[in-house]
Amino acid sequence: EEKAINSLVNLGVRGLILWPSPGKHYSNALLRLIIENYPLVLVDRYLTGIPSSSVCINNKMAAIELTNYMLELGHEHIAYLSPPTGGTSSLEDRLMGFHVAMAEKGVRIIPDTILQNMRSSLQECSSINLRELTIDENDRNEIKKLIENNPKITAFITSEYLVAVTLYEVLASLGKKVPEDY
Repeated sequence: EEKAINSLVNLGVRGLILWPSPGKHYSNALLRLIIENYPLVLVDRYLTGIPSSSVCINNKMAAIELTNYMLELGHEHIAYLSPPTGGTSSLEDRLMGFHVAMAEKGVRIIPDTILQNMRSSLQECSSINLRELTIDENDRNEIKKLIENNPKITAFITSEYLVAVTLYEVLASLGKKVPEDY
């Protein structure tokens, strides 16, 4: 991210629309742009505590609506899968929305059914071609273990696309069908 920002600024680009890298540590180049009032719009994420322009969906509300939909379908044992939230506003807001919806409906969340250590999707930022992405074997194993240890789970909510793809591949490898089994 830092190299890309510096390269574009050095080329004379007069403004950037940027999808920031995940995490709680912001690159020096990004922070410099904000301090210098460089024309910048962040996409899908905002920088907590740092005034900058961003365009985001309401991730919290989206997660509330999705969780409510699953609950309305009769699912009470819902697993939540995500990369580490670690300062990434969109992931933090999605997880918060899941918790809010479950609490509002009085549905107890079993801590073992929340996985926040998916690593595969973190590679999205480093790969331009989605076909080059690889799914972390540890992610597959963690999902298999989650399913084996929690047979009451009937539904899953994933915070990102590649996490959903990984989940789907694991379910298929276990002979499970979507939406018939989950």
